[in-house]
Amino acid sequence: MYKICAWCKKSLSADTEIEGDGISHGICPDCKLALLKAEFPTHLDTFLESMDVPVVLMDGGRHILYANEHALKLSSKNRGNYRGELGGDFIQCKHAESENGCGETEHCGACVIKSSVEITYKTGRDVIDARGFQEIRTQRGVERIYISITTIKKGDLVVLTIKDAEPPIVSG
Repeated sequence: MYKICAWCKKSLSADTEIEGDGISHGICPDCKLALLKAEFPTHLDTFLESMDVPVVLMDGGRHILYANEHALKLSSKNRGNYRGELGGDFIQCKHAESENGCGETEHCGACVIKSSVEITYKTGRDVIDARGFQEIRTQRGVERIYISITTIKKGDLVVLTIKDAEPPIVSG
Protein backbone atom coordinates (compact mmCIF):
# COMPACT_ATOMS: atom_id res chain seq x y z
CA MET A 1 0.00 0.00 0.00
CA TYR A 2 1.24 3.47 -0.78
CA LYS A 3 0.38 6.56 1.25
CA ILE A 4 -0.12 9.78 -0.73
CA CYS A 5 -1.19 13.33 0.07
CA ALA A 6 -4.92 13.68 -0.57
CA TRP A 7 -4.38 17.25 -1.83
CA CYS A 8 -1.27 17.23 -4.06
CA LYS A 9 -0.96 13.44 -4.61
CA LYS A 10 2.73 13.48 -3.52
CA SER A 11 3.97 10.20 -2.06
CA LEU A 12 4.13 10.08 1.74
CA SER A 13 5.61 6.57 1.79
CA ALA A 14 9.25 7.73 1.49
CA ASP A 15 9.71 5.44 -1.52
CA THR A 16 8.83 2.37 0.52
CA GLU A 17 5.74 0.30 0.27
CA ILE A 18 3.47 0.13 3.33
CA GLU A 19 1.92 -3.27 4.12
CA GLY A 20 -1.30 -3.98 2.25
CA ASP A 21 -2.72 -3.26 -1.18
CA GLY A 22 -3.96 -0.01 -2.62
CA ILE A 23 -3.50 3.61 -1.64
CA SER A 24 -4.00 5.35 1.69
CA HIS A 25 -4.27 9.11 2.04
CA GLY A 26 -2.81 11.67 4.42
CA ILE A 27 -1.56 15.24 4.14
CA CYS A 28 1.99 16.33 3.38
CA PRO A 29 3.68 19.08 5.41
CA ASP A 30 3.49 21.57 2.52
CA CYS A 31 -0.26 21.10 2.01
CA LYS A 32 -0.89 21.16 5.76
CA LEU A 33 0.90 24.51 6.00
CA ALA A 34 -1.03 25.86 3.00
CA LEU A 35 -4.29 24.66 4.56
CA LEU A 36 -3.46 26.40 7.84
CA LYS A 37 -2.80 29.68 6.01
CA ALA A 38 -5.62 29.56 3.45
CA GLU A 39 -9.29 30.26 3.73
CA PHE A 40 -11.39 27.14 3.33
CA PRO A 41 -13.34 26.64 0.11
CA THR A 42 -16.81 28.13 0.14
CA HIS A 43 -18.61 24.77 -0.02
CA LEU A 44 -16.86 23.44 3.11
CA ASP A 45 -17.25 26.76 4.89
CA THR A 46 -20.95 26.88 4.02
CA PHE A 47 -21.52 23.31 5.22
CA LEU A 48 -19.75 23.80 8.57
CA GLU A 49 -21.44 27.15 9.17
CA SER A 50 -24.86 25.55 8.57
CA MET A 51 -24.42 23.27 11.59
CA ASP A 52 -26.25 24.36 14.76
CA VAL A 53 -23.42 23.36 17.12
CA PRO A 54 -19.78 24.37 17.51
CA VAL A 55 -17.69 22.40 15.00
CA VAL A 56 -13.89 22.35 14.81
CA LEU A 57 -11.57 20.59 12.33
CA MET A 58 -8.33 19.39 13.92
CA ASP A 59 -5.23 17.57 12.76
CA GLY A 60 -3.57 14.64 14.51
CA GLY A 61 -1.49 17.00 16.65
CA ARG A 62 -4.72 18.55 18.02
CA HIS A 63 -4.14 21.80 16.10
CA ILE A 64 -7.22 23.67 14.96
CA LEU A 65 -7.54 24.13 11.22
CA TYR A 66 -11.07 25.53 11.09
CA ALA A 67 -13.80 26.56 13.52
CA ASN A 68 -17.35 27.52 12.61
CA GLU A 69 -19.07 30.64 13.98
CA HIS A 70 -20.64 28.74 16.92
CA ALA A 71 -17.20 27.49 17.97
CA LEU A 72 -15.77 30.99 17.69
CA LYS A 73 -18.47 32.30 20.03
CA LEU A 74 -17.63 29.57 22.53
CA SER A 75 -13.97 30.53 22.43
CA SER A 76 -14.26 34.32 22.05
CA LYS A 77 -11.81 34.11 19.12
CA ASN A 78 -12.00 36.06 15.88
CA ARG A 79 -12.11 34.41 12.49
CA GLY A 80 -8.60 33.59 11.36
CA ASN A 81 -6.66 34.24 14.57
CA TYR A 82 -6.99 30.70 15.90
CA ARG A 83 -5.51 28.52 13.15
CA GLY A 84 -2.82 26.20 14.43
CA GLU A 85 -3.79 26.61 18.08
CA LEU A 86 -4.25 23.62 20.34
CA GLY A 87 -7.76 22.94 21.68
CA GLY A 88 -7.02 24.24 25.18
CA ASP A 89 -5.62 27.49 23.82
CA PHE A 90 -8.68 27.86 21.59
CA ILE A 91 -11.19 27.53 24.43
CA GLN A 92 -8.91 29.37 26.86
CA CYS A 93 -8.48 26.46 29.25
CA LYS A 94 -6.87 27.71 32.44
CA HIS A 95 -4.34 24.84 32.32
CA ALA A 96 -3.20 25.66 28.77
CA GLU A 97 -1.48 28.78 30.09
CA SER A 98 0.86 26.72 32.27
CA GLU A 99 4.59 26.52 31.59
CA ASN A 100 4.19 23.23 29.68
CA GLY A 101 1.19 24.39 27.64
CA CYS A 102 -1.95 22.69 26.39
CA GLY A 103 -1.97 18.91 26.75
CA GLU A 104 1.09 18.73 28.96
CA THR A 105 -0.10 19.34 32.55
CA GLU A 106 -1.18 16.87 35.21
CA HIS A 107 -4.79 17.93 34.49
CA CYS A 108 -4.68 17.16 30.78
CA GLY A 109 -4.98 13.39 31.15
CA ALA A 110 -8.63 13.89 32.09
CA CYS A 111 -9.36 16.42 29.31
CA VAL A 112 -12.33 15.14 27.30
CA ILE A 113 -11.32 17.18 24.24
CA LYS A 114 -7.71 15.97 24.18
CA SER A 115 -8.57 12.33 24.81
CA SER A 116 -11.44 12.23 22.30
CA VAL A 117 -9.37 13.76 19.49
CA GLU A 118 -6.41 11.47 20.20
CA ILE A 119 -8.54 8.31 20.34
CA THR A 120 -10.32 9.14 17.09
CA TYR A 121 -7.15 10.16 15.26
CA LYS A 122 -5.10 7.14 16.36
CA THR A 123 -7.78 4.44 16.05
CA GLY A 124 -10.29 5.84 13.55
CA ARG A 125 -13.07 5.11 16.08
CA ASP A 126 -15.73 7.75 16.59
CA VAL A 127 -16.18 9.10 20.10
CA ILE A 128 -19.84 9.87 20.70
CA ASP A 129 -21.16 12.10 23.50
CA ALA A 130 -18.08 11.96 25.76
CA ARG A 131 -18.89 14.16 28.73
CA GLY A 132 -16.59 16.23 30.84
CA PHE A 133 -15.84 19.73 31.98
CA GLN A 134 -13.35 22.44 31.19
CA GLU A 135 -12.22 25.25 33.41
CA ILE A 136 -11.92 28.22 31.07
CA ARG A 137 -10.90 31.84 31.43
CA THR A 138 -13.70 34.32 30.77
CA GLN A 139 -14.19 38.03 31.39
CA ARG A 140 -15.74 37.02 34.72
CA GLY A 141 -12.74 34.90 35.74
CA VAL A 142 -12.31 31.11 35.62
CA GLU A 143 -15.57 29.26 35.01
CA ARG A 144 -16.35 25.56 34.82
CA ILE A 145 -18.36 24.54 31.77
CA TYR A 146 -19.81 21.08 31.20
CA ILE A 147 -19.54 19.79 27.65
CA SER A 148 -20.35 16.81 25.48
CA ILE A 149 -17.81 15.97 22.76
CA THR A 150 -18.24 13.94 19.59
CA THR A 151 -15.31 13.23 17.26
CA ILE A 152 -15.15 11.50 13.89
CA LYS A 153 -12.19 10.99 11.58
CA LYS A 154 -12.42 12.14 7.99
CA GLY A 155 -9.26 11.51 6.02
CA ASP A 156 -6.36 12.91 8.00
CA LEU A 157 -8.57 15.25 10.06
CA VAL A 158 -10.79 14.94 13.12
CA VAL A 159 -14.17 16.69 13.14
CA LEU A 160 -15.05 17.71 16.69
CA THR A 161 -18.46 18.93 17.82
CA ILE A 162 -19.10 20.49 21.21
CA LYS A 163 -22.45 20.64 22.97
CA ASP A 164 -23.48 21.97 26.35
CA ALA A 165 -23.98 19.28 28.94
CA GLU A 166 -25.60 19.31 32.33
CA PRO A 167 -23.41 18.92 35.40
CA PRO A 168 -23.47 15.39 36.80
CA ILE A 169 -26.07 14.72 39.47
CA VAL A 170 -24.41 13.91 42.75
CA SER A 171 -26.61 11.87 45.06
CA GLY A 172 -26.12 11.64 48.70
